[in-house]
Amino acid sequence: MLLTVEIPSPFGSVNESDTVVYETILLSKISPIINALSKSYVNIYKEEFLKASFCSQEADKRILSRSGMQYLTASGKFCMKIYFDMPLLKGISINQKPSERAIRGVLSSISDIISDIDQNEVKKCVDVFHRQNTIRSFLADNNYCAFVADGSILPRESETDRSMTDAVPFVSPKSLAVTIPFDDGTTLTGMGIKCGVTVIIGGGYSGKSTLLDALENGVY
Repeated sequence: MLLTVEIPSPFGSVNESDTVVYETILLSKISPIINALSKSYVNIYKEEFLKASFCSQEADKRILSRSGMQYLTASGKFCMKIYFDMPLLKGISINQKPSERAIRGVLSSISDIISDIDQNEVKKCVDVFHRQNTIRSFLADNNYCAFVADGSILPRESETDRSMTDAVPFVSPKSLAVTIPFDDGTTLTGMGIKCGVTVIIGGGYSGKSTLLDALENGVY
């Protein structure tokens, strides 16, 4: 079954244009705890139908809309969706005691998480989102299709999305360098790729695929 939980906004008033950021933050904070809690309920000595199990959609570092957490404009609350397998008695009726225990655990965990959210961290995420949108607008207005900031760490640790330690930071070729201004007076310099055909060349293990992977994920 699908369990929906309405969560009061821990962010105060929410600007509708920024809802995707808040949705991503909440889901990334709550889902690992909820999924870990489900695993803690596993009892290898019980049949599968006697166990309460549940899971929620997980979020990575990309800021994008997901079905697992959505902002409800009318109520000013967030709606989280959790897939819940109720334990059964004799395979036909819900086993009430473990079901209630699991639901209480889920709601208690959510309450603890939203009361402990770092608002400074939230502000940084919103600021990054605004800067992303400024970069996208600049690219569209100036006929660019992609941008890589100077100082970016493009290689990833093996099979993760974490930046590789001791990697060489990216530096734009001077012929492709572009500077993007922001409303707060700061700027960001890096490589701008114009719309059209661009050829990337280099020897083996020189970073061609790494750069292409970064450009592919740059849409986020």
